[in-house]
Amino acid sequence: MSEMAVFRHRRAHVLTPAQHRSAVIQKDREARQKRQERATAASSNAPDTQTLVESVLGLRAQTEKLAAIEQRLERMSALAEAGASAQGVAQLTAQSLRSIEVGSRLAGVGGYAPGTDSGQTEPRLKGFR
Repeated sequence: MSEMAVFRHRRAHVLTPAQHRSAVIQKDREARQKRQERATAASSNAPDTQTLVESVLGLRAQTEKLAAIEQRLERMSALAEAGASAQGVAQLTAQSLRSIEVGSRLAGVGGYAPGTDSGQTEPRLKGFR
């Protein structure tokens, strides 16, 4: 058997089919990789988007943040009073009042209950239009 015959045989029956298989595999590689990533994400214990948003921005998370802020403001106002800093006490009192206002808006209590006239759903102060 001649070298040329071996070369043609290898090119026709080994290299060409291998190149075709490689092209088919490469053609579907990106889609296969995306499917694998989705399957991995679906099988993991990660929460879905709605649960994640609720845990970070939900009412419970916001009230916990407000409670922590109010505790910090109480500590700082006690320190300001002990240091006889009238301006510091005034600023911290204003921040405390804003904190209470935000909490009332979130809860919809007091003057921040949703309006009932003309389909208004956004909270507003009672008596103000």
